[in-house]
Formats: sequence, structure tokens, C-alpha cells
Amino acid sequence: MTAGPVPGRWRKLALLGGGMVVDNTEAGMVTGLFPVIRQSLGLSLDALGILTAASKIVGVFTAPAWVWAANRWSRKGVLAFATGLWGIWGIAAGFSQDFVQLLIFYTILAAGNAAAAPIITEIIGDLFADNTRGKAVGLLYGGIALFTSVIGPLKGQLAGVDDGWRWGMWGIGAFNMLLGAAIWIWFDDPGVGASERQLADIDRATRAKHSQLTWAKTVALLRIPTFLILLGSRLLSGHLLVLAFGVVFLVDVYGFSTEVASIVLLPAGIGVFVGNLLSGPLSAWAQRHSPRNGLVAVLQAAQFAFAGAALVGTQFDWGSIWLFGAFFGLMALVQGLNPGINRPMVMAVTPPGDARRGLRPLRLDLRGDRVGGLQPGRRIPERGAWPQDRVPPRAGRPDGGQRPVPDPPLSDVRQGRRADAERARRQAGAGPARRMIR
Repeated sequence: MTAGPVPGRWRKLALLGGGMVVDNTEAGMVTGLFPVIRQSLGLSLDALGILTAASKIVGVFTAPAWVWAANRWSRKGVLAFATGLWGIWGIAAGFSQDFVQLLIFYTILAAGNAAAAPIITEIIGDLFADNTRGKAVGLLYGGIALFTSVIGPLKGQLAGVDDGWRWGMWGIGAFNMLLGAAIWIWFDDPGVGASERQLADIDRATRAKHSQLTWAKTVALLRIPTFLILLGSRLLSGHLLVLAFGVVFLVDVYGFSTEVASIVLLPAGIGVFVGNLLSGPLSAWAQRHSPRNGLVAVLQAAQFAFAGAALVGTQFDWGSIWLFGAFFGLMALVQGLNPGINRPMVMAVTPPGDARRGLRPLRLDLRGDRVGGLQPGRRIPERGAWPQDRVPPRAGRPDGGQRPVPDPPLSDVRQGRRADAERARRQAGAGPARRMIR
């Protein structure tokens, strides 16, 4: 017996995509506008690593709780609450007066947004059958990337507005609440296993009971070697870190303004969009030519291509923001290949009833990529690990400038030199020096 197409599945996919957009936009709001947040609240670069890591760490704990609540009561209700009413914490974050308040409100906000990815991924599996699931995933992530590519540079322009980052947080919080209302009014849950032909002759209640997560099923998933390797590869892959800290990196290391540096988000978003669209046909081609090794080879090639683009694109001063944007677009393109490759790999090595459940730890582990943000928050602006010259203490220090100063990071040295040059220009009557778009 075969299961027919779920009615209204593409409309429901578009509505669910809004939940994923909120998650991505909120994460990008802090990373993209951190230079002005840092100036507004008097923060150090370490604060970005703490904010990013805290939001992902809390997601590791709250995402399973949201999934449990969704399976226990209502997936629709949990999504409407976690991506709707929870938006009030985004509005509260916009009123933060210091780092502690921002950290608390932003972390609480992230705790709610953690519900979107695992629940929506599970619902997509219920909306689409095997032959259309890859296309649906590619269109979902591609649409999100396209939206991000448009909103990213626009969001960066908030840096030129007084307290622009606050308006951004208020806006995304309000959007959160509107989206929750839309999900509650217009979304209908298809039910667990609605698109799986193996479960087509089973009623909805029995399908839901069959799909309940148990310790035995969890242990069985962890005994699949391919699945474990995919989990480990997420921790070792740094592409999310590079794109998360990209704008701050360009501001601190190469002297671009936040508005100019945010331009790289446009080609990056387009690159992810193109990569998502290509991932489906590329995945199908790889499986046809080598059912056993095709997907693995494509995934490995994408990882190596990203490493090469990141090395060349970040470790050399290309001068023009458009050249930096080209490299960020290339990095994003190969990153965009991942969803259409690793998700079919998970579905191929797990039983039909467990395939979507197998994607949950993959999503949680993906958040683990961001946990590494605690240390990269300190280290990304340093291009390389070569020895650094000792910088003498500046006049006017409280200790009289007599205490030895530890070796500063290269970014601090460059910032100090730029500040000195700026003061010299102003004393000479010259206008402020800004790195322009070119």
C-alpha cells in the first residue's frame, strides 16, 4: 500500500520555513551587529564568543525537552509557543543595558528557538515521501539562505542608526510573535509517518505510538557506524564558525566598517542558496554512479573545498570588500551542499521509523559546532599563530606605565595602530579615515 501526497504540503513547508528563518536571523543579529553592540555596551570580543556559545549550549538541553513536549502533547502547539510567545524575550533583549542582561535575555530567547529545527525537520519527513524529501529540504534551506542574503546587508545598515541593534532585536521579537500566531491559525500537523508507505496502512494513533523514542531505539542508532561518523564530523567542521564570526573578523582585522563588512552576507546567502539547490541533483547523481561511496565522496570534497576557500579568503588582505565577498560566497556555496547530502545519508542508514529521529542528534551536534565559539571568540581575529611583538605600555595607565604588558593579540595591535593614525589625522586637520567600498 502506498501513501498519497499530503494535502497542502508545500504551503505548510513555507510556513515552517518561517520558523527556521527566525532562528537564523536572531543568530545573525548578534554576530552581524556585534561591533556596534560592543561599542554600545562597552564589551570585549570575548563577549561574542560567550553569547554565541551560551545560546547553543542552552539549545543542546532545551531542544530535546521541546521535542519531548511536542511528541507528548502537540507539535503545532509547541512551535506556536516556542516561535511565537517566546519572541517577548527578543524584545526584552533589545532593552538590555549591560552584558549580563543581554546574555540572560538572549540565552532565554535561544532556548525557545531551539525547538524549531528538530521539530520542523521531523515534520518535513512526515510531509514528503522519499522521492520528494530531498527537493523539499533543498528548497527549504535554499529559501532561508536567499532570505538571509537579502536581509543580511539591510540588517548591517542598522549599524548606522542610533541604537540600531536594539531596533533589530525588537523587530525580530515582534516577527517571532506574528509567526507563532500564523502557525497556530494556518498550520495543520499531518501526523507522524503520514508520508511513509511502510506505515500507510496504519492509523494515525498507532503510527504515533510506533514512533515514540525509547532508550532501546536510541542505543540502536548509536550502533550505526556511519551515523556516529557523521556526528563526529559536525564537531570537526568549522564552516559555521567562519560564517558566524565573519563580519566581526572583517571589522577587527581588516578595518572595514560594520555596514561595509555586512555586504559579504549577500554573496554568502546567495552561495548557500545555490549550494542547497545543487545538493539535491548532485546527491542523486552521486548515488546513481556509486551507491556505496558517492555521497561520502561528495561530502568529503565539499569539506576540503571549504577549507581551501577559507584559508585563501581569510588569511590575505584582498583590499576590496567585493573580493572578500566572493570568497565568502564560495565558502557558503560548498557549505550549502551539506543538507542535501548528510540528511539523505542519515535516512539511508537508519530504519524508516527512525530516520527523522536520527536527524535530531545531528541537529544537536550541529549546535555543538557553535559551542566552540567560546575560544574562537578570542582567536578568529588573529591571522595565524606567528610570534607577536611586545607593545610598550601606553601613557596614562593607572599603574604609571611601569608594569610589563603581556603580548596582545594581533587584532589589538592593529586596532591600536589605526587609533593612533586616526588621532594623528584629526590633529592635522584631516577627516576621519574609513575603509570604503571598493
